[in-house]
Amino acid sequence: MRRVTATGLLVIAVLLLAISSGGAGPFDVLKDKIPTKADIPDPEAKAKEEARKRLRLQIPDLSRILNEPPGLEMSFDDAVTGVPFLDDFDPPLLAPMCQLPIDPDGAFLVALPGLYELEAQSYCLHAGTYGPGQGEGYLYAPLKGSQAGLISNLLSKSMSYQQIPQHHIQSLIWGIQAKTKISDMPQELQDAAGKLLTSSEIRKLNGGALGMVPEELFDQAFIDLPDPLRRIKEAEANLRYQLTQDVYDFSGLEQIAVLSGDPEPVEGGPVVPRGRWSYDPAGFLVRYFPQGYSQTTVQLYRPENFQIQADELGRITLIADHYGNQIETVYDDTVPPLRITHDDDTKGYAFKLIRLTSPDPANPGQMRHAEWHDVGWTLVGVPTERGRPDDPPDRFTDARSRYKWGQEHLAQINELAGHFPNASEGSDRVARLMCLGHYSEALRSAAADQGTADASWVTDHLAMVKKAWQSDLAILLGGTEGETQIARAGGFSLDGIMLAALPLAQGLWGHSNASRPTLLAQGGYGPGRGIRPTRYRPSGGGLMPASRDRQRLGGSGRSRPMPGYQPPADGSPPSGASGKETYNGAKGAIKWIGNGKTAVDVIAGPAQAVAGSIGFAIPQKLFGYILDWNFDTWGKATAALGSDPPRGDYTILAQPEPLILPSLAAGNGLSAERAAAASALMQGMGDLLSMLRAGQVTMDRLGGAMQAGDEEWTATQAALLIDCKRQAGQKMIVASYQLENLLQVLRNEGIQDLTVTAEALAAYQERLRTQGFSDEEVQAARTIGLTDAELQACLQQRLQGDPEEMAGNLMEGAQQLAVAIRNLGLSWSTLPAAG
Repeated sequence: MRRVTATGLLVIAVLLLAISSGGAGPFDVLKDKIPTKADIPDPEAKAKEEARKRLRLQIPDLSRILNEPPGLEMSFDDAVTGVPFLDDFDPPLLAPMCQLPIDPDGAFLVALPGLYELEAQSYCLHAGTYGPGQGEGYLYAPLKGSQAGLISNLLSKSMSYQQIPQHHIQSLIWGIQAKTKISDMPQELQDAAGKLLTSSEIRKLNGGALGMVPEELFDQAFIDLPDPLRRIKEAEANLRYQLTQDVYDFSGLEQIAVLSGDPEPVEGGPVVPRGRWSYDPAGFLVRYFPQGYSQTTVQLYRPENFQIQADELGRITLIADHYGNQIETVYDDTVPPLRITHDDDTKGYAFKLIRLTSPDPANPGQMRHAEWHDVGWTLVGVPTERGRPDDPPDRFTDARSRYKWGQEHLAQINELAGHFPNASEGSDRVARLMCLGHYSEALRSAAADQGTADASWVTDHLAMVKKAWQSDLAILLGGTEGETQIARAGGFSLDGIMLAALPLAQGLWGHSNASRPTLLAQGGYGPGRGIRPTRYRPSGGGLMPASRDRQRLGGSGRSRPMPGYQPPADGSPPSGASGKETYNGAKGAIKWIGNGKTAVDVIAGPAQAVAGSIGFAIPQKLFGYILDWNFDTWGKATAALGSDPPRGDYTILAQPEPLILPSLAAGNGLSAERAAAASALMQGMGDLLSMLRAGQVTMDRLGGAMQAGDEEWTATQAALLIDCKRQAGQKMIVASYQLENLLQVLRNEGIQDLTVTAEALAAYQERLRTQGFSDEEVQAARTIGLTDAELQACLQQRLQGDPEEMAGNLMEGAQQLAVAIRNLGLSWSTLPAAG
């Protein structure tokens, strides 16, 4: 032991001597022999390198899979058209977009300016990410990438194939993005692809697909990718594997493509509130409300006509729209204007009077008013970077915050315009927007100072300023010669009158071949004036979230599926308020009535006292038959809008042709009240049928204009069709109350139940089968203009009805019909007017 210790001490001594001498000695030799940390093998790195070698042998094209750019390259960097100024623009009433005409490419013809809403089917375009989150906004972004055009066209084409389930379309999109051969997909998806893709697109997808990554190699194949990209690549590989199995399993695909929960928050990332508006380059303002990835409420605004007057100082004195709404302001020139240091061109002016005027919907022909005195003020001018209000007078106490708001507003406008190469040049366009922006902020502040004393309509009325602002924004971003087809009818002048957006009073009937009808008010669009229809193609852009780990969504013009019509037991309105749902509900109720419930010769059940009656206990059969045909035929006219072939006479505008219908006289057991109520209903149904027929002809002529490629007449007929539906909606509301009034008169007279049995309906069908319609029925049909072909079609339809399904209480069915057509009328009546 001592010997070892002595030897060790000797070695240490030699080493210390070598160190102290500074020369190359034994220590240096030993030091070179000691392994460093870098020389120690890393088992994990070694395993990764071995995995890479194995993968290169098993999957030679792995580098292509990992490095090939995605077919869709949407990113938040492309979502540059958000408009924070409109975050509080929340219109309460929007028209059903699903009731607009559609062109063969799946685009809505937004022929009339206004606000629209669509309960749309939407699609996940970003497998391996999280679904839409609560409270998070989505913005418009263009579709980019090698598959952008293919997927956009696929979604547009899907509007023509409503029978293809949404989940088949979604699966097909996932398969395309995952580079799965169409020929390897389940048969259901191959069938969908055959309808939604061209043969050349299918050949390209079949030829360009990459090999699958075996599931057992996922962990190794994607070891070098960052976590978010790794998840996406794994999801695509999993989708490819799943889509080549024998059994089609959508729920399995969905679990792979859509992650549950929420992604990790990113510090300093962009924040987009839910419902933020963004600008669609087609000339619209649009916002999105996703409910999951598969359903999105789309709200759309096409800018309207506004007349705006300004005085010699550039102060807005009047804003008016063509519906009769006005905002007037009078300025208090006894108050010295607010001046801004380092900004001689911007000043503040005090209001003396703000007057709001609007038509009163509760009292037709009457106006409602609100006036505010000596409250509020507005800035006029374009703020400078150095401008600063110093020591503002009492009337302008919030001048600094308002001026700062103006600076920020100017920055937002310039930022937005910077993304549009065709944006109008010149400061006058921006000056207009700033003038309207200042004015809107001034009215908002004045309304807040005024408190809650005024009626709720005031808030909606003040939104007219932001609508006018959007009209000018569309002009700025689209340029005077842009594709939006929005052209100013007059120049903006700070010392005169300015017109925002579309031409006023152009005249719808300016063409030599068109005789002016009484259907529409003068104004709007006219052939021969260079007007073209504005198209909104929901699949033309994507929906982009602020979070990069959320689903990118694809738009679609397909409305979400609606439940079939089930008459509510209590006569309450059907759930929901979409145009499509109320439309389907009304069609179901009309079919229930029209297939024979008012056209039986014997009504069995408790109401034996009115046996042999027809048409809601109206003793005069001819009148009852006419009422029956009205119910039946206007329902068919409603359903036929858009289903008939195109017409070549599209340069003629349809007019509603009045129907000369009989009226009932009291006597012979018919009370004066019942006669009056029935006659009113007859006339109301006739007016509705006349308007619907004009709409049906207009739809056919619109088809002819589109088939001929005549854009001006396409715009004209589309505008006329929308207005036809609007006026038909108003007449539906009137008819619904007339029907309810007749029912109430019957109840007052003791008629509580008119039951139609299956046996009575079967006997009626047998009579039709053997004898056809009676002379009285034919005479009644002729009175409302039915042709022989239409009579024959009605005969076949009634013969095909199931007596068991049609049997029931006529009074209850009529009540449900009144509710259904009123809901449809309320929906259609929100469509904008032409003029």
